[in-house]
Amino acid sequence: MDTRLTFSQTVETLFTRGMGPALPPEAKARLRDDGLDLDRPLLPAYPAGKVAEWIDLALPYAFPNLSRAEALRVLGHQSVSRYGQTIVGRGLVAMLKLLGFRRILDRMPQAMRTGGNYLETKLIPRGVNDVELWINDVNGMPEYFQGILEGTAELCGIKTARAEIVSVEGTGCTLRVRWAE
Repeated sequence: MDTRLTFSQTVETLFTRGMGPALPPEAKARLRDDGLDLDRPLLPAYPAGKVAEWIDLALPYAFPNLSRAEALRVLGHQSVSRYGQTIVGRGLVAMLKLLGFRRILDRMPQAMRTGGNYLETKLIPRGVNDVELWINDVNGMPEYFQGILEGTAELCGIKTARAEIVSVEGTGCTLRVRWAE
């Protein structure tokens, strides 16, 4: 049994904010048949492996002209940027800009834990605007985390950030994030 849990706010961000507007009724029906009913209140948490299956089920509907890797990166970016358009998100964006992207990255270990009980990260500084972020378990979706990091940088007012996958080892990955301010 998968003891890794993805919390409801992450599921909402993925399927309501990230893909929601692009999900046709057919996709929502397939998700419902597989255990995720987006028309009902979400459960507090879901098995992480099942969430990954649902993402793979919905991606072709939400991003039909993109490869899986491109779609995951866009999903990560859109999840962050669309959350920034909510009432709570707008307040968060103001705080992000005040703190700055580097400080947000420094807090990434705590932030990631709000998404799932299994997520661990380590930030490794490489330069002034250059860090590596190790994530213990990306659920087979390192590109999603690329999009999250690039989207977060944009919310902080940085348009030049680029997250690159340095390595994928087992369930985890290391991303290198560079930017100019």
